[in-house]
Amino acid sequence: MSTTIGAVIGAAVDFFGPRTVEKIISSKPVSFSAASTDQREGWTAALPGQPDMQNAPGAGSNCTETYDWAKRQGAADVNQSELLLAAQGQRSRAIAITNMRAKIVRKYPIPKGTRVMRPSAGEGDVIAIGLDLDSQNPIAQSIGDSGNFQGAYFNKNYVTLAEYEIATFRIIAKAQKYCYEWELVVDVLEDGKEATVIVRDGAQPFRTTGPSNSYNKYYEWAWYATPPNLITTSPDS
Repeated sequence: MSTTIGAVIGAAVDFFGPRTVEKIISSKPVSFSAASTDQREGWTAALPGQPDMQNAPGAGSNCTETYDWAKRQGAADVNQSELLLAAQGQRSRAIAITNMRAKIVRKYPIPKGTRVMRPSAGEGDVIAIGLDLDSQNPIAQSIGDSGNFQGAYFNKNYVTLAEYEIATFRIIAKAQKYCYEWELVVDVLEDGKEATVIVRDGAQPFRTTGPSNSYNKYYEWAWYATPPNLITTSPDS
């Protein structure tokens, strides 16, 4: 069941906005909309096998096109996945979100292959949630000012939503030991009745992997070039 990962893609947020990956609007008490985002210095993703360079983003491409190209080949985010999750109440009475956790669908060895990266270029009320995918129980954790995870968030907190009220979560899922395919499980409470909603990366699970010490090949999306394009690089880039 092992999978060899073959490439890493990198990019930064200043060139693109969130990419919608999941939207659930139904008769459930809470509707969820999630978008992958990179509100940090850059993103890195690992592709399975060798990348399909014939369909690689051409000159003048942007971060979104590069990231989506990697994702279409089954790429996994390296070190962490980050997404914004908007929850909206769908009832005339208050609904409570009582827990979140990652459900591991599959795990396999850390990627070793080809690295493609984008080097770094130089919010309202958001609830920060951390998920440690290496944990045997990857429940939602609070995130400290330094970025460290600080214990189960929903042990001391819950989030209530009135009708059409929106709460926004910044989800950071981290991995070091394996490559994980996972889903976000959200528990809600309505009039004493529990319900569960599963959030995925479209039709697929999210993918997050620990880093590899080396790759067979290295690429970089050169945002600084005119026009921006995908170039071959070295491990030290």
